[in-house]
Amino acid sequence: MLYILFGEQSYSIQKSIKKIAKNFLETIDEMNFVRLDASEVSFIEMLDEISSSPLGYDKKIVSIENCSFLAKETKSLKEDKEYKELLSLLRSLTEDTVVIFSIYEKNIDTKGELYKIANESGKVMSLESVSEGKWKEYVQAYIDKYNINIDVDALNELAKRTEADFALFRNTMDKLTLYTDHITYNDINLMVLKPLEENVFLIYNSLINKKSDDAIKIYRDLVAQNVEPITIVSTLAKQFRLLHEVKYLTKQRMKNTEVASLLNIKDTRASILMRQSYNIDDIKIQNTLEELYQLDLQIKSGQVDRYYAFELFLIKFNK
Repeated sequence: MLYILFGEQSYSIQKSIKKIAKNFLETIDEMNFVRLDASEVSFIEMLDEISSSPLGYDKKIVSIENCSFLAKETKSLKEDKEYKELLSLLRSLTEDTVVIFSIYEKNIDTKGELYKIANESGKVMSLESVSEGKWKEYVQAYIDKYNINIDVDALNELAKRTEADFALFRNTMDKLTLYTDHITYNDINLMVLKPLEENVFLIYNSLINKKSDDAIKIYRDLVAQNVEPITIVSTLAKQFRLLHEVKYLTKQRMKNTEVASLLNIKDTRASILMRQSYNIDDIKIQNTLEELYQLDLQIKSGQVDRYYAFELFLIKFNK
């Protein structure tokens, strides 16, 4: 059985993976439930793991996470020999094997071959995110339930930085309550990282404004915080895809409110993107997206050093 899970809420995806495993396997251990990170393994490694039999068990689950190729199946990916072999295997999965591909994205490429296979003979699951209002209600309820002493500005910033991620929020609260019995805004700044998307947006904004040095500085800070370049590549590609969509809609003479509604983004963000779209041409955006997809594949296949390769991309962006 083949599954594709996608959505911006990591907690929901992980909960769904555990539910699938619990329903399929009588007992769960490292031999019959294998987790792989698509940003760290090649397609041939995925194929080998899926095709191998678990020692001592009749059934097996392979969960492959951070599958950025689900967001966009490029021409080069379609022509990749290892990817073709993986797709061939997925078309003929045995009943005793479950494969789960997942990605923390709101949307995926519905025209890709992997999506088509899962849609026809497996299951595609879109997991909705918690709204901003509901998330703040949850955070407040948690604070009230455990009688945690936290300043209002600290609570608001905590809700913002944990971005409706239940697992991240609970882990963060455990650390904060061990650190202090009165959580302040400064404590949040000290101990809770800004959302990755916010930092990647700063990289994107620096590139658009021809400030590559600033982009490199932000990137190096993220690396120091153990953020993987492959994750930054995927998030940055998402930002440029959004810019490409905004530029197209702007050419259709749509107003910022119409663009915001259609793309499900805030009016202010739509306005910023519309202004930025005038400063970069279509070819540059398309070439940038292709470079990021190629970089993603090269990093996953071990063809390049992931840290150096992405920094080189930043250096060359405005050359």
